[in-house]
Amino acid sequence: MGKNFGTIRFRNARASGQLISQLGSGTYDYLGFFGTGGYQSAVEIGSYQDTTIVVDSGGTPQFTPFGGLSYCTNNKFIDTTHVRISGAPKGVGTVLITKANKFSALNLAAGKAPDFINRPSGTLLIQYTASGVAKVNTFNAKLYAYNKNLTIVDGPTDVTLVGFEINASGKAFNLAHSGVWHAMQGRDNALLFLDHSSTNGYRSAHTHLWVASLSCKANSVGILNDWNIAFSMQFA
Repeated sequence: MGKNFGTIRFRNARASGQLISQLGSGTYDYLGFFGTGGYQSAVEIGSYQDTTIVVDSGGTPQFTPFGGLSYCTNNKFIDTTHVRISGAPKGVGTVLITKANKFSALNLAAGKAPDFINRPSGTLLIQYTASGVAKVNTFNAKLYAYNKNLTIVDGPTDVTLVGFEINASGKAFNLAHSGVWHAMQGRDNALLFLDHSSTNGYRSAHTHLWVASLSCKANSVGILNDWNIAFSMQFA
């Protein structure tokens, strides 16, 4: 019988913290990127999304009114260093990425979800819970998009996914991708997260959280779903 190393969950980074089930294990398994009209509205080719929603395999959100549980705070690529934060529960307009990094190390290091209401927030909350009562540090955490018809090294072709980490160290921004959008195209071009180590102001903890802002550009016509998002990390 294999050893249980713990559990990784994806959640809506809004205040709802809605679970995004993985590997087809639940009703709502996907992040959907849509146009200005929200659910079922298209993203123009060459443009980034204006609405982000947790959806099922058919592309349907749990609640359709804007601001419903399934809606994420939308983070849209504007240029290399700027993000437009809009949608539910409240947006702040276009800001420098460094100004969107608002959350302290204290809550995240203790495994507590930040209060995202009325604040700039990311798209995806990643939650790692160690097995049993173990307390660990984490290293080399990364998030990337890959073409599910090829390999994890191959990035999607129909879309371009970019992202940045909502900084949580309380000391400095993530020096790997400081203050800029990063193209997350394949495992070798992953978005790197700050290590949760004593060097960066973290204590060993049972639960670790990361927050990523994501923006998606359409490169072709149709329902563009031939790609996945993957997360990996090490702990000790």
